Amino acid sequence: WWEWLLVVVVAIILTIIFWTPLWNGGGLIGGDIYSYFFPQKQFLAESLRAGEFPLWNNRTGFGYPLIAESQTGAFYPPHLVLYSLLDVNTAYNACQLLHYVAAFVFCWRLGRELGLKFCGGLLAALVYTYGWFPPRMCLEWAILGGAWLPLAVLFVERFLNDGRWRWLAALSLTLSVQMLAGHYNLAFITQLTVVGYAGLRLIQSRGLRTESQEPRGEWRGRLGATGKIALSLVLALGIAAPQLLPTWELKRASQREQIDGREFDPGHGHIPPLYLSQVVASWWFWYSPEVNR
Repeated sequence: WWEWLLVVVVAIILTIIFWTPLWNGGGLIGGDIYSYFFPQKQFLAESLRAGEFPLWNNRTGFGYPLIAESQTGAFYPPHLVLYSLLDVNTAYNACQLLHYVAAFVFCWRLGRELGLKFCGGLLAALVYTYGWFPPRMCLEWAILGGAWLPLAVLFVERFLNDGRWRWLAALSLTLSVQMLAGHYNLAFITQLTVVGYAGLRLIQSRGLRTESQEPRGEWRGRLGATGKIALSLVLALGIAAPQLLPTWELKRASQREQIDGREFDPGHGHIPPLYLSQVVASWWFWYSPEVNR
């Protein structure tokens, strides 16, 4: 228990070091925060305080279904609590800081599960939490989605170690809550990570309990574990369906669906193969003629 307590304390201290202005009631600058995120969160907060669940936002144009605009996160449990109790700026800051703490603690626990010592787990958590996410602080979905990835991998690892169904239930719940946070970029990456990690572990077959030591029994155990993990993913999609299905319907009405397709399709995140050259030669193709190199 003392390890857990110490890790939580360290995680909170790091948020104070990195995000002191947010602890003092300040705010962020840039991105879509005040033109996009805050108006939706304001409408969500006012509706919740009025004892209503917001299905339709009538304050933008002719209105749109709020649950289908996934970045509002209307079904996301932390949003339902924080925006019901706190003013919008405080709730927004608290939500961000809470997820930085969660990402750190979850990644530390995953490191310990994989055999790292206490300090090794802290280092892994530090690199994960404060490497990629802080530069994207003005994009709320980054840390909200990223906080759940190490927890999902942790539950996969535990299931492969002892085969208990409770870890699959926890995996389904984790993946569904992550999708309810909205903006499915990192949710999709998490699902790919879960599938890839489980596949590699099953091939490696380390720690996997099987009914028989014979090859046939071993493969039966691997296929059974694969099917159970797949079922867990399907259940997660089912739990998040009240938001996924309206989002899919609204996406079909988006102007991003009306792309001529000559270059790329932003509606599906397609990257033209030539753009991958920026990995090794960013000066070659990445800049358009009107950009000052």
